[in-house]
Amino acid sequence: MNSWNKTGTFTFKETTNKNEANIVVQQVEDNTTSVTGITTTSYNPLTNHLLKAQVKLNTYYLQSVMYPAGLYYSIQEQDINVARDLYKSAYAA
Repeated sequence: MNSWNKTGTFTFKETTNKNEANIVVQQVEDNTTSVTGITTTSYNPLTNHLLKAQVKLNTYYLQSVMYPAGLYYSIQEQDINVARDLYKSAYAA
């Protein structure tokens, strides 16, 4: 969250109240599926602007993925540009 806020592309604010949140992230631990994470979303049909998202991260598979050995890669310039382009076109509609 802090890394994206530093790019100036988004301004994320953390809240513990699910009713105030646009994006809710939960951890699950499920070894009965091969899914590492799933996101469900809803959008404004006129602007394509994200209204709500629920993210479930499966910690059963993500323990090693989220803590890689070796170099740390931050958010890449290409990621920032793509996000800005996506939201620029959503607001232009």
